[in-house]
Formats: sequence, C-alpha cells, structure tokens
Amino acid sequence: MSDAPASGPTAVLYYDPNPTTTKLAVAGLRLAGYEVHAVEDADEAVDVVTRHGPAGDGTLRLVVLDASVSPDASAGMLRAIVKAPKAADLPGLLLVSRKNPAPIPGAESLPTLRRPFSTPALVRAVRAAIADEAALGAAGAGTVSPLAHHLARALEEAGVLVDADVLDQVVRDVTAEHDDAHVPAGLRADLSVTPLDSVLALIGELGARGFVDVRSGDVFGRLHVADGTILHGEVQGVAEDLQLGRFLVEAGFLSEETLAPFVSESQKLPLGLRLVRAGAISETDLAQALATQAREITCILLMLDRGTVAFQPTEKLDPMAEAARASRAELRISDALLDGLRRRDEKAEMGQHAANVDDVFVRIDENVVRLGRHAFTKEELAVLELLNGRNSVKDVARKTRSGTYNVARVLYRLSRAHLARKRNPPIAV
Repeated sequence: MSDAPASGPTAVLYYDPNPTTTKLAVAGLRLAGYEVHAVEDADEAVDVVTRHGPAGDGTLRLVVLDASVSPDASAGMLRAIVKAPKAADLPGLLLVSRKNPAPIPGAESLPTLRRPFSTPALVRAVRAAIADEAALGAAGAGTVSPLAHHLARALEEAGVLVDADVLDQVVRDVTAEHDDAHVPAGLRADLSVTPLDSVLALIGELGARGFVDVRSGDVFGRLHVADGTILHGEVQGVAEDLQLGRFLVEAGFLSEETLAPFVSESQKLPLGLRLVRAGAISETDLAQALATQAREITCILLMLDRGTVAFQPTEKLDPMAEAARASRAELRISDALLDGLRRRDEKAEMGQHAANVDDVFVRIDENVVRLGRHAFTKEELAVLELLNGRNSVKDVARKTRSGTYNVARVLYRLSRAHLARKRNPPIAV
C-alpha cells in the first residue's frame, strides 16, 4: 500500500550531496509512492519550491535536507528556500549524523533522521514529518551558519558580544567566493587554476573524511583521507612501480620470493590484508608500508598541473585505509605537502636536466676513478654501480629500493659533475 495520499501525488524535495545514497533514497521513496525532486544546489531547490510549493502547483509537501556532510551548505540552502513565496509553511526533515545530531543552529525545531538509516526508516520519517507539519519558517528565520555559531561562542567567551545575524552575514560574505570550501560531495577544481596542495590543505584543516580523486590524462590517483591524515593512496597510469608490494619489500618486511605468490593470486581481498591474514606481515608492517606508499603517491600527484581534482566525503573508510588508521601509522596531510612541495621545487630547479624513468645512463669511469669511492655518499655509490648503459632509471630505482625521484636527484648531481651521462641512442645506418 502506498504511503502517498490517494488525492494525488505527494512530492518531496530531497538534498543529499552523496550521489550513491541519493539514488537509494530516491528509489525507495518513489517505490513508496512519492514523487521526488532531487536537487544539487540552492538555486535548484528554490526553483523546485517555487514551482511545486504552496505558491506553485501545491504538490510539494516536504523538504528533506542532509546536514551531516556539510552543515554550512545545508543551512544556506534552508535560508534560501524559506525566502521563496509561502515556502516557510512547508514541513522539513533533516538528515543528521550520530556524532552531530543538531548540526544547524536555529533549526532544532525540525524533525531529524540519523544516519545510517534504512529505506523503510526513511519512508517512515518522511511520512511522520509530513503529518507533523513542523514548518521550515520557524527554523529558517533563525538559522545561522555553524561556523558563525562557533565564532559567536568563541567571541562571547573572550568577552566580545556580536549580533548573531550580523556575524552570520559576515561569514557568508567572506566565504561567498569559496563555496566549494564547504567540502560537500561534488567539490571539484581545475588543477591549472587550483593546485592540489591547496585542496589538500583545505581538507586537512577541516578534518574531513573521504577520498580525493586526481585525473590528468592517463593518470588517475586516489587519496583516502580522514582527520587531517592521508591513510591510503592508489594510482594508475604512471611509469613507476607504486604498488604496495614494492614498499613492503623495500622496508624489509618480506622478500620478493614470499610476496610473489600473493601477487599472482586473483582475489577480491586487497593484497595487504591477505598478507596479514596469512601471517606474512604484521598489521603494523602493513600500516607503515601504506604510509610510505601514500607519501610517494601524494608527491607524484602534487607534480601535476593539468587535470581535475575532486573530493567525495564518505562515512565508511576503504578497508586498507581503515587498516592504516587502526595501527596509527598515519601520514599527516601537512607532512605530505611539505615533502611534495620540496620535491616540486627541486624538480623545477633541475629543469631539463631531470632524468625520466626510461632514461639510461652510463658512468664516466675515468672521472669516477680519479675521485675515488670516498668522495661519494652511500646512495651515490649504489646508483653509480648500476649505471652500466643497460639499466633505466626505473631499473635502478627498483634495484636500489630508493624510488625513481631519489635516483633522478642523484643522477642530476652526477651528470652535472660530469661523472655520468645519458647513453647515446644507436644511430640507424
């Protein structure tokens, strides 16, 4: 039996920045007999309310707003909606989190539904909210930005009294040109305009949980973040080996011979978790290798200046990210940024002399012999021994377990000092 009244279709406005949960919620409500208008921003919400609300065709009977991901964005949407003709009379329902059951100051009068929830629970909450008729007007008129609310409390504790409405307006004016700073789902930026380090710094300051996707040509990277840390990194389309196995072997947690059978297995469970279950490595070993891998991937992604970056908040972490967090071997976003920005500056300094992963170098033996082994660092000696005209930079990195960037730095010094040079390609005759 349908929950919608027999007199005609009952419409619901639904805002949730997570596209996956939106699809599930919309499907469930439609199966229950409701017409659903899923909106993505305040302008679209106001348009729906104007056309279908009390001043329109009257079919819209409830406004459902998610306030768990971005309370500021939801508060702004609520303020915009109540300004539409007669929209203040519409009932409302807020989707909140267990950790923050009242995310929008001033909207406490609205009924709430806590995440996570099932589809039947959502349908029951929608039905009850329509029957309850707790209007948006009472909440919308007094709704303030959570940021303004916290600022007001901090100022009050410092002995400074500021009108809440004035402070809220100031916050809106200051953040108006940075709407994406709310970090809702759909936060997107062009890397040529907004560099990745700016996006990561913002996410780190907010302590947001989710994943950052970076796309540039054939390169795709994903960083799993939570509470100002990078827990896990993934990347495709780069020449360097950045698989987890490499970092486990480089750290000495297991040998290549032990790793090989696990890599060849075709299973859904991630490699690191399979190794832990088999007793080949410990949970602490896995977490440390994940942090090292995440650092290297982040540094490589920070080099990209073309493409797009997008942040998607999530409630549940990726299994590998959860494993890293459980063992507390976390990589602070600020730490990764510092390392990555240093590399970017160093690469810019090397310029055209920077080695590519497929370049092959040879030693200039007469110059190396004149200096003697004592003139070189351990790292430089390890690289020199492999410059035989056959090993590429990638090969040297794998054999020295030092990464292609570190090898490129050593090669820059050696080539500039006339101790090594690129192998000349064969000439076709």
